[in-house]
Amino acid sequence: MKRNIKPNKIIKHNRKNICSRTEHNYLVKRGQIETMGLLVIVILISLVMFFGFSFAINNSKTVSSQKKEVGTTLTISNIGTTIIESTSPCKYKIRDLLEDCSFNKEIMCDGVDSCVYANNTIKYILNQTLDLWGNYEYNVTVRDSQGREYISLSTGCNKSYAGTKTDITPFVTTTFQSMQLRIIVCG
Repeated sequence: MKRNIKPNKIIKHNRKNICSRTEHNYLVKRGQIETMGLLVIVILISLVMFFGFSFAINNSKTVSSQKKEVGTTLTISNIGTTIIESTSPCKYKIRDLLEDCSFNKEIMCDGVDSCVYANNTIKYILNQTLDLWGNYEYNVTVRDSQGREYISLSTGCNKSYAGTKTDITPFVTTTFQSMQLRIIVCG
């Protein structure tokens, strides 16, 4: 943008012509406005970055706690299935021992009936898993479809504790009786 500058208003400084005072004031104000605009942009970018990082940090904590919770739930579910399908030292699956325990108690292992042996084997499995992995308390029960309880192990955990996870592993015996292994884990 060219301005007509009158010769009588030109200031001479060190033998160089510089612009008039009004032109000078215009350029100074324009420079100040541009500087303020850049400052506002820098502040906005800083705020966006600050809130973005804050959100990312808080979100990563939430995600990690959710992953831990999912991992704990899957672990408990897998323990229930593992217990039912495990083969005891006397070569019977826990499922078979629990079935015999609920019907006729004909299986004898190490001089004890199937109920006691299944109880001891489940207790051993839990001691080698949950007790070694951390400070977990648990309650394990095995019931049939009529509500009769055959196994009950507890370290003091119940549903009223905060952070309890419950897994119910249903299974069907060879005589088509429905049973369930219920694990409640606190910790």
